[in-house]
Amino acid sequence: MPCPVRIGLQIHSPKHSPVASATAPSATSKHKTLELYNPSKVVELRYTGTLTFQWSFKWETHEFEWKCEECFIIRKPDPPVLVAVTKEPPGRIRTSSVQILDYNLNRYVPWFEDRKGLEIVILMALMTFQDASDTYHEHNRDPIDLYDDARR
Repeated sequence: MPCPVRIGLQIHSPKHSPVASATAPSATSKHKTLELYNPSKVVELRYTGTLTFQWSFKWETHEFEWKCEECFIIRKPDPPVLVAVTKEPPGRIRTSSVQILDYNLNRYVPWFEDRKGLEIVILMALMTFQDASDTYHEHNRDPIDLYDDARR
């Protein structure tokens, strides 16, 4: 029996129509499903790291990988190419800005049918990482910290 979906995340256009959604059994799941609308496409985001932060997804025929604060297109046997960067504070994912590296993505434009969809998947992946980080830190808070928040 499949596990019920417990978390969900959506991006809407300015006209309130859904653009993309992310679902998973929990915020800290190692497998998340990202769904784009118009055109419809489902992308599986999987935790592939063993000792490090590493998530992978496939877009069209290419593999992409998030490692720490960077997203790469995997081009075996050639080296990976950086396509997005974010800067996070130490120990916690609190994304406030993301830089999608157009000059690297432009090298692959003929191969991507839906480049805007790829950019949305990159952003949705980051949002799920932030959600997982918030959940992890929420559950691992020291009870004394609860009082500290009330004093601020």
